[in-house]
Amino acid sequence: MKLIKKSRIDYINYLILLYAFVLSFPVALKTPILILLILLWITDRKEYNLNFGYLKKIFIFMMIFFIYMLITSILSDVPLREIFYGIKKYWYFLPIFIIYKYIKKEYMLYTISSFLLGMFVSEFISYGIIFSFWKVRLGTPENPSMFLHHIQYSIFLSFASILLFFKGLYEKEKRLKIIYFLFFSTITTNLFFNVGRTGYITFLAGMIVSLSMVYKLKLKTFIELILSIMTVLIIFYNQSPNFNRRVHQAINDVQELKQNKDYDTSIGARIALWIAAKHIFVENPILGVGVSEHIRKKNEFARLPKNKEFFFLTKIKHFHDSFLEILLQYGIIGLSLFLYILYLISKIPIKNRGIKIAKVSILVIFTLGSFTDRLFYLNSTMSLFALICGLIFAQYRFENTHKVNNNAL
Repeated sequence: MKLIKKSRIDYINYLILLYAFVLSFPVALKTPILILLILLWITDRKEYNLNFGYLKKIFIFMMIFFIYMLITSILSDVPLREIFYGIKKYWYFLPIFIIYKYIKKEYMLYTISSFLLGMFVSEFISYGIIFSFWKVRLGTPENPSMFLHHIQYSIFLSFASILLFFKGLYEKEKRLKIIYFLFFSTITTNLFFNVGRTGYITFLAGMIVSLSMVYKLKLKTFIELILSIMTVLIIFYNQSPNFNRRVHQAINDVQELKQNKDYDTSIGARIALWIAAKHIFVENPILGVGVSEHIRKKNEFARLPKNKEFFFLTKIKHFHDSFLEILLQYGIIGLSLFLYILYLISKIPIKNRGIKIAKVSILVIFTLGSFTDRLFYLNSTMSLFALICGLIFAQYRFENTHKVNNNAL
């Protein structure tokens, strides 16, 4: 009976918690929750206030970017079916607006904890795969990412690891501090047993930038931090077969490219895609070529007789780079709008230390990670970014509600 008496906002907050918990699980678990959240949102008759201080500017540019995408896509030669397919994925960003409007202040911490609890469950399953206790989906000891692609899962691991480090750092209760640091150790170890090299880089960069911004590190402390990280890397290099193997694969890729001009490797392919992107970009630098036309033009470039070494690119379905995708699809204008939105998010003034760290780390991780994969095009990583952005926007609202009310009087 008590559950029936709950209000719409209570149900939405419960769903937000559940959504945060299943983010690192298959999309089939996320989609029904997201649909329910959207239905509860669009059937709500209460006014939606987007005119909230600094956030108003961000919302306006988000709207401009989306409208610009629609217009340039319609004006291109791309069929409407492909335009719909290219645009529809952006519905995974809708939780930003739902969380901003509905989340209760006391549920902010619960949402972060729910996300970390979900990561604990997925990490537990991953360790079982690493030690051959069980087999889940396509996960293997050599690649223990069972629900997500290894690059996407490494993004989740690197972000969760940074959150846990700072939660342990600031926790005053000794028992909880030990639990947080123990969880941090296991999830960081899982990250380096994973084969996602993007996660290695984003974790290290996110940790350094977050520490630097929070503590205003002096040169001596910064050097000590770098040395500590190098020590950790050496340990994992010697103890993790997957990390060791991925490091050597990267070295071999570079050597193959340098000595034999072989682009058909993980790193070589990304460089080849940049070369192809350059040729596509110079033809349509301002507005881009449309939602899916960049893939067709990539294949045309790769099939040219003079580009035999790039023929393998015809088998690659995307550019492994969010920024390249946006630049080629929507031109300099589209990429400039997108980068400006990220810049505006980075400048949101947040007083709460935990949310501020989440803001800094998610932006660093997604900015760096987007150079190696399409993080702003993949439903799992889009969902993670939307969750954290929603919390950032909501925290700003909580911290400035009194100020806004006073100004209105």
